[in-house]
Amino acid sequence: MSELEDKEVQTIFTSPPYWNKRKYSEEEGLGNEKSSEEFVLNLSEHLRDCKRVLNDRGSFFLNLGDTFYNGNLQNVPHRVVLKLQEQGWILRNTIIWSKTNPKPSSSNL
Repeated sequence: MSELEDKEVQTIFTSPPYWNKRKYSEEEGLGNEKSSEEFVLNLSEHLRDCKRVLNDRGSFFLNLGDTFYNGNLQNVPHRVVLKLQEQGWILRNTIIWSKTNPKPSSSNL
C-alpha cells in the first residue's frame, strides 16, 4: 500500500486468510504460521499499513474466523483485536456473523 498517502482511505473491509484452516500455498505466509501466536503477530503487523492509510473518521472491518487446534478454540479474533488495540486501534463494535445454513468446511486440517 506504499502508493497510498497517509489517511487517504475512508473504508477498509478485509478478510485475510484464517490461521490453520487451509494450505494457502507451499510457501510460508499469512495463514500458514506454525502457531496461532505467530499468526496474531504477523496479521497485526500486516494491518499497520491499513491504520496508516485510514482516515481519522474512517471505518475498518476485519472479517476473521477462529480455529480449533488440538480440540482447543484458539480465540484468534479476540487476540488480534487486543494486539491491534496495543497499536492504537479503537474498537467500536463487534459484529457476529451467524450463518444459519453454512456449507460444510472443506478444511481437512
